[in-house]
Amino acid sequence: MEVKEALEADKIEIEMADIIMMADNMVNVDDEAVAAKIIKLIDLLEDHDDVQNVYSNANISDEIMEKL
Repeated sequence: MEVKEALEADKIEIEMADIIMMADNMVNVDDEAVAAKIIKLIDLLEDHDDVQNVYSNANISDEIMEKL
């Protein structure tokens, strides 16, 4: 919020501002099967009507993401 207020004070137009949950500890996921399960779970949670936001501390490599 401090950054947003400082930008507004300098008359800089803000397109979007959002507060997110950021994990302190990321978990590297090197197994393609586990990564697929995590992605499936995140997709299912995002599709649920009562869920507003989904956060994860899974760090899935770009190589694995391309395969999925």
